[in-house]
Amino acid sequence: MQFIHNLEYFVALHKMLAYGLFFAGIILEGEIVLIFAGIMTHIGVFHVVEIAPVLVGATIIKPIVWYVVGDFLLHAFPANKFLRFIERRIHSFLPHFREKPFWSIVSSKFIYGINHFMLLFCGYTKINFKKYMEAEFLSSALWLVGFFSLGYFFSYAAFSISHDIRNVILLVFLFILGYLLVQKFISLFIEYKEEA
Repeated sequence: MQFIHNLEYFVALHKMLAYGLFFAGIILEGEIVLIFAGIMTHIGVFHVVEIAPVLVGATIIKPIVWYVVGDFLLHAFPANKFLRFIERRIHSFLPHFREKPFWSIVSSKFIYGINHFMLLFCGYTKINFKKYMEAEFLSSALWLVGFFSLGYFFSYAAFSISHDIRNVILLVFLFILGYLLVQKFISLFIEYKEEA
C-alpha cells in the first residue's frame, strides 16, 4: 500500500490546500466530493474529526452562496433563456414546487444534477429565505451523512474485493459510475412519469 502512504504524506504536506479543495468542491459540485471524502477517510488519509468541520462548513455555506447567485441573476438578467431553462427543469422534476416548496427543496437534494438548479431557482424566485434554509438544513444533514457514508462504503467494498490499488481505484470508479447511472435512470423515470 505504498500509494496510500504516499498519498497520506502528500496530503499531510498540503493539508490546507486539500481542505480548500474539499470546501470548494462541496460548493461547486457536492456528491462526488463527499463520496471522495468518505473514501479518503476510510483509507486513513483524513480523520473524520479533522475533515468534518470543512465538509459541514461548506454544506452550510453552499445554499447561501447559490441563493445569493440566484438573487443576483434575477436583478442582472431578469428574462434570461438559461434561467427559463432552469425553471422548466425544476417544474418537470418537481411539479409541486409552488405549492410545496419545502419538500421540493428537500427532494431536489437527492436528484443528481437538479440540486444546483433548485438552489439558483430559489434565489431567483425569492423563496422565503427562512423556509429555504430550514429545508436545506434538513436535506443537507441527510445528504452529507449519506454521501460521505456511501464513499466510505464504496471504499470498504472495493478493498474487501482487492488490495491492489489499481483494482480498488477501478472498483470505486465503477461503483460511483453505477450510482450515477442509477440516479440518472431515476431522474429520467420521474421526468417520463410527469410527462405521461
